[in-house]
Amino acid sequence: MIIRRPQPDDQPVGIGPPRFTLRTLLLIVTLAGCLFGVMSALGTMWSMGMLMILCLIFAHVAGNSLGTTLRDQATRHAADERRERLLANPIALARPEAPVPGQLTKSSRLNRVTLLMTAGGAIVGGAFGGTLSARLYPEAGIAALVLGVVSAAVLGGFVGFTVSAFISVARAALGEALRNCDPATGRFSKPR
Repeated sequence: MIIRRPQPDDQPVGIGPPRFTLRTLLLIVTLAGCLFGVMSALGTMWSMGMLMILCLIFAHVAGNSLGTTLRDQATRHAADERRERLLANPIALARPEAPVPGQLTKSSRLNRVTLLMTAGGAIVGGAFGGTLSARLYPEAGIAALVLGVVSAAVLGGFVGFTVSAFISVARAALGEALRNCDPATGRFSKPR
């Protein structure tokens, strides 16, 4: 029975399991032990803060590494597919087909509805936030109430902007899709 070794081209596209040596594993265990020792000396609150910062750093490094690896593999895979397509159809090499960008790729100013919903969200958030914070904390001073009103107004404005921007983009995307739809067949054509 002859067993063929897999070639690099036979490997599936994707990320394999992480690879590390025994030395790396022992280094990680040592660092974890040192971290736990420092955390026991610092106390619960400082330990949680330090652990959260370390988790953020680890997530950024892991995400960067994963994204770079996936991007490189996707680029290599796309180049291989393009090369195979061009070899199969040499006429496609003569006239490449470029997609026409849609309206969503163009920048535009914010419309009045977005600005009004942002301002309305800030006003409603400030009013409800001020009323609620005054009712929940009657012993709070005026500075604390002002801070509560401003914070609630910022959050209300953010929610108003998010909702109106989502609706605006969804309307534009739906309008663009319907312009490219053939009513007789219900199928979408290429953007004009």
